[in-house]
Amino acid sequence: MELYIKTDKGYQPARAASVFEAASHYATIALSSRMIKIKSPNDVIPMVEHRLRGLQDEHFGMLLLDTKHRVLDWCEVSKGSLRESPVYLRTIIREVLEHNASAVILSHNHPSGDPTPSDADIKLTKHLIDTLQCIDVKVLDHIIVGHSSYSLAENKLM
Repeated sequence: MELYIKTDKGYQPARAASVFEAASHYATIALSSRMIKIKSPNDVIPMVEHRLRGLQDEHFGMLLLDTKHRVLDWCEVSKGSLRESPVYLRTIIREVLEHNASAVILSHNHPSGDPTPSDADIKLTKHLIDTLQCIDVKVLDHIIVGHSSYSLAENKLM
């Protein structure tokens, strides 16, 4: 089966890079136009996997949501090393306030491929829940991306 992509010259056979570029373009449009409403971790996982899977270093980011749990934006909070990524509360709070978010979904990747949360991941999540609660912002989930993905909320770790 051959895929085609529409270009200025009509329909052309698609290269993998052009398919990925088109998908990224439409995902960005969907995010920016608030077309995506989060109802469950299954709605979030493809978005964060797209951003985080296969990265060589650990990255920590979050989806910023409005009061109806529609996606406002994606924000990469930090980029670290192979084993850790520093997360600064000041950065998270600044992004939440700049976007006027009422809820967030945290996410980071494990370059090892094993999405099992560490004790530090669980401790950080609980600390962020407590901190953001002070400014009336809910942490709905924390998704860890490896070869598969792990939802702390679904596994009752938050």
